[in-house]
Amino acid sequence: AKIGEAEALAEGGVTGILVTSPVAAPRAIERLAALANRAAGLMAVVDHPAVAEAIDAALGAEGATLDVIIDIDPGIARTGVASPAAAVELARAIATLPRLRLRGVQFYCGSQQHIENFAERRAAIVERTAYLQSVIDGLADAGFGPEIVTGSGTGTHRIDLELGVFT
Repeated sequence: AKIGEAEALAEGGVTGILVTSPVAAPRAIERLAALANRAAGLMAVVDHPAVAEAIDAALGAEGATLDVIIDIDPGIARTGVASPAAAVELARAIATLPRLRLRGVQFYCGSQQHIENFAERRAAIVERTAYLQSVIDGLADAGFGPEIVTGSGTGTHRIDLELGVFT
């Protein structure tokens, strides 16, 4: 989830790491850029054009590139873009940055993972997945159809598989 965890995994030889929490603090961005040079298959989520620009600039100083995933707010107003239009705006910003490569979207419905009643949990995920699909459709219409759609969890993996949106 965090840059420190990604650093520890990379030091242990793990490849294909996705940093699932947005990296926004200047020192953390520097660490992410340095990690991009030594961690094969590193990806990170972004949720704001200014942060994407700061990451791109730090990567330039390191001579590295980075694959990024757009973090989508699942409705808790904590992290992530809050609308299909905001996702498209961020995708357009990323497309102008030479060291970032947009790979997809992340949509983790953490609070829905813990709804005890299966029917209620399923209804909540069906509704949230419809919203996710609207974001994906907006991105695709703008020429940024996501290759990766990530974010499923233990509590909803069967439902998510049935709905067929996550890759």
